[in-house]
Amino acid sequence: MNRGIIAGIVVIVIAIVLFAVAVLGTSGSPSPGCDPRDGTCTPPALTTPSPTTTPVVKTARPTVELYVMSFCPFGVQVEKVMKPVVALLANSTDFRVYYIANVPGTDLSTAKSLHGNAEAIEDARQLCILAHSPASYWEYLGAFDTQCYSLWMNQTQLGACQQNVTDQLGITETVKECMTGNEGYELLKADSAAVNGAGITSSPTIMINGQKYTGRRTSESIKQGICDHFDATPEACSTVLSTEVVAASGSC
Repeated sequence: MNRGIIAGIVVIVIAIVLFAVAVLGTSGSPSPGCDPRDGTCTPPALTTPSPTTTPVVKTARPTVELYVMSFCPFGVQVEKVMKPVVALLANSTDFRVYYIANVPGTDLSTAKSLHGNAEAIEDARQLCILAHSPASYWEYLGAFDTQCYSLWMNQTQLGACQQNVTDQLGITETVKECMTGNEGYELLKADSAAVNGAGITSSPTIMINGQKYTGRRTSESIKQGICDHFDATPEACSTVLSTEVVAASGSC
């Protein structure tokens, strides 16, 4: 046979083999994503794993923790929208406010929060009210945040406003006794240790059954966030609270 003809046949055979390998792959069947008509292959599409959702921790009586600084504007705003939630769910939920502060030394004179020593002292005052007049605690917060908070840079006016509020609530002497001795310092020091243990650094931070709340800062949204953590939803959760956004999304 003519050598030219033989060479032509060999070239044709090699081309057929290469085409078959491209189309069928090594297994003898068409490769995934390959067109058997022309041998062109398309890489398989990359799949994105579905995001995982953390299960909601539910309990018979949820624990709600609010971490704040008493002079933090964002914390003050959240306290205002939290107040009606506490009033609604107090009988079925454990609420607790913790204060973010640095408490070295042996008394309140060296304690500091982000807005200075005066803020740490107010943190301790609020803890004294919580410890000795818990029924007046949220009433004090509501009055302080509305009447006194804006005066925080003027200590004379702030002090007069604070006493006016505690006089109205009938707790002035109770607060003085707690703040005059070492108790206020010890209360704030214990809070500081609890905050550090929880790894919280931002005011405000809301934790519900140990899970961080990241929803909208409205009374209704916070209420619903808490209600989602009940084993059995109480009737109070059907009450609709304000949806007005009065708390900005920032933090201290």
